[in-house]
Amino acid sequence: MRPDTGRVEVIEGPGGRAAFLLRARDVPEAGEDVWREIEARLSTNAQAIAIEDATAALTRGELLDAVRRIVLPIRAGDLVALHVDRSLAMVLLTLAVWRQGGVYVPVSTELPAARSTAMLARLRPAVAVVADGGAAPDGYVEAGRIAVARSGFTILARAAQAQPAASAPPGARRACYVVHSSGTTGEPKPILVSQQALLGRLHAVERLIEATDRDAVLFKSALSFDVHVWEFVLPLLVGARLVVLAQQARFDLRAAARLLVAKEVTILGLVPALLEALLDRPGWIAGHRLRALFCGGERWSPPLAARVHAELPGTLLYNSYGPAEATLAISNWPVPAGATRIELGAPLGRNMFLVEPQEQHGRCVVGGLAIGGEQVAEAYLRPVGETPFFSHAIDGEAQRFYRTGDLVELDLDTGSVVFRGRADDQVKLNGVRIELGEIEAALRGAAGVAECVAVLVPRPAAPFLLAALRATAGATLDLAAIRRHCRDVLPPTHLPASFVVVDALPLTVNGKVDRAALAGAALAGATLTGEATRRLQVADAPA
Repeated sequence: MRPDTGRVEVIEGPGGRAAFLLRARDVPEAGEDVWREIEARLSTNAQAIAIEDATAALTRGELLDAVRRIVLPIRAGDLVALHVDRSLAMVLLTLAVWRQGGVYVPVSTELPAARSTAMLARLRPAVAVVADGGAAPDGYVEAGRIAVARSGFTILARAAQAQPAASAPPGARRACYVVHSSGTTGEPKPILVSQQALLGRLHAVERLIEATDRDAVLFKSALSFDVHVWEFVLPLLVGARLVVLAQQARFDLRAAARLLVAKEVTILGLVPALLEALLDRPGWIAGHRLRALFCGGERWSPPLAARVHAELPGTLLYNSYGPAEATLAISNWPVPAGATRIELGAPLGRNMFLVEPQEQHGRCVVGGLAIGGEQVAEAYLRPVGETPFFSHAIDGEAQRFYRTGDLVELDLDTGSVVFRGRADDQVKLNGVRIELGEIEAALRGAAGVAECVAVLVPRPAAPFLLAALRATAGATLDLAAIRRHCRDVLPPTHLPASFVVVDALPLTVNGKVDRAALAGAALAGATLTGEATRRLQVADAPA
């Protein structure tokens, strides 16, 4: 029996054309204050363990006391950047920001310094918190020091003579956090998410998997990846144990597996590549207590689902779908045993899918997917170019929508939705959504580069990012220097694994860069034919 996906309605879409709407069946009342709900949960059963890592633990009562002792020089609506590692202290600091009405802005310590500096300059948060010894960015002065969970931090406030601090825009729902998404212009886009949107998302998940205080959730994602938010907030909302994998120089899957087993984690989210790697090492999770597993971040296949059902019997498996602009994820399809394709499922909570058709074959429609409802982000704080957000009336009431850029296939009879691909050049690799334009913007800043293109090479065993470069006249490209330049300005997830130098970039018949030809050349020995380009010189190809 296939999971219920909901009913399809034909409506008048944007521009007056017919469109197809798929609504959530579960429409609960939404909350409006994340901290108040967490505080209410922590106030019960004060001796129960609320949060722990490999070496320490805090009860609910101890966690409440620790958060209440943290006082930051902020006002309601202020943006507060936390440039800290994933840790118990990071969770306490975030809760303290919310307790005082601030807006959490994660600035991952895994990002290059130049990128972190650019994020702070663009957002202008009122306060930044950094580990003791960290350098103060331009425009900030030290406003105090604080000890949290055995770690020391410096509080930096925006200097009086600096450009005024930014805050959540007036008229928006009460803001909760800001995360960054890549942009086609080459600049990451800061996304403002409301308290209501986050609570709607997490309560929908709570009902979906019937999460209780008997559960434990592993917090292991990088702070630059938006899914980290649900990993640490969901357990605190439902009274489950929050298990923190303390940040190390590089992500250690074996350490994560060891902690998962030792702390009896029951709820886990993984990108497909990590899930596959974990299944390849069954001894690492022998004796696990997993009961709910979310897999998402990029397209994955039925064979992986079959492995989960065969090797982790009794574990519920969900395909998690949704961009950061829709608050972490918008749907979680329960993947049945024997599934022949991975569906998106129906939207959860007070949300909806809007499919704007491009072609139709019988009762099957292919079109662009827009997401509407309470989980849609407020806006981009620093919009660039045409906005993908729009308003459209549903049942006479204006609803906020976001065009995802994803192409989907919708079955009008069953309501099933399947991801078909991207309408633009955005790709996903290891669960991270990457705008190729952002990589290209970085490459254009390197010495001697006249033209460049970034592509995802879909090698079956290990897909990778490839950068194709054409030198300016008379220049010889120093690939080692270009690689160092990319490391300085791009996050590790966005670094090309291979660089190729071309005499000219290959073009399609309509004059556009032929990305598929570049990817195909990399797979087939790096040779292209045609007038636009000659042999590619491959450098540093991954093993």
